[in-house]
Amino acid sequence: MTNQHVLDPSAVTLEDGRPTTTSLIVAEVFGKNHRDVLRAIRGLDCSEEFALRNFAQCSRSGANSKPEPFYRMTRDGFTFLCMGFTGKEAARWKEAYIQAFNRMEAELQQRNTEQYSEAEGAMFTGKLVELNFGRGAVHAEWDTAGNLWLGDLELDVLLGYKMKNSALALFHRYEHEFPEGSVCEYRDDRDQRRAIFTPMGWAVLARHSTRPEAPQLALAAVQHYVPPKLMEVKREDYQRLVTRTNENTDKFQRIAAASGELASAVADAYESIYLAQGSIEKDHPALMPGRDQSKTH
Repeated sequence: MTNQHVLDPSAVTLEDGRPTTTSLIVAEVFGKNHRDVLRAIRGLDCSEEFALRNFAQCSRSGANSKPEPFYRMTRDGFTFLCMGFTGKEAARWKEAYIQAFNRMEAELQQRNTEQYSEAEGAMFTGKLVELNFGRGAVHAEWDTAGNLWLGDLELDVLLGYKMKNSALALFHRYEHEFPEGSVCEYRDDRDQRRAIFTPMGWAVLARHSTRPEAPQLALAAVQHYVPPKLMEVKREDYQRLVTRTNENTDKFQRIAAASGELASAVADAYESIYLAQGSIEKDHPALMPGRDQSKTH
């Protein structure tokens, strides 16, 4: 006989592509008054940004058709809320909830992978692109749909982060800003959450990173962005455009450097002229223009 609790499958559902639960279900599962759960959520000592990202205030028709408020929460929101639920029974239900979230996320990942494969017919090609800045060289890989993918750990390297999962944390923080199809989440062999990003995703990470390497990642995003399903010749045209842009940039930099050298030479020449003018004015004042040479000394 086991003491493990099993949640009803409807306890964790998808909302906007994310596994969620509600304060109503949490109250029912943990045997609490819903008003107490609402009060606990509103009194959480978390940042406003965390609350907005992980708790959505909703309402349903209650007694006498009056709106009854409740909250829909993400996995992170549930975890933060239920930290304060103690006791053996609460611990068993927390474990059951975690398993339910894990199952839903695994099913969602599998579903996304299957849908992507069916819709795009995309497979990795083995064709790599080397990016080398930050803390070293990494390789992004093309797929057959014209997308270039780079993992979150490789992005940590490019952005110069010393702590793992920094790029992944940025993604979770600004998840709503990532264009559709620019990121794919999965779980690795150790059941750790990982993600891969297209250049459109790189651009969002670069925009929010405070690392000095962020502008280089933004430039790489522009250089390697290719809309999905474009033919190879289109990609080659785009790369030629990038090459010409880089060449023109080099030309402008050379012109700017030459202009700087010219300005410095003019300044040096002007200084020599100024010194010569001072010497003439001192030793041969009669030769200076504007002087009345008829005057005698």
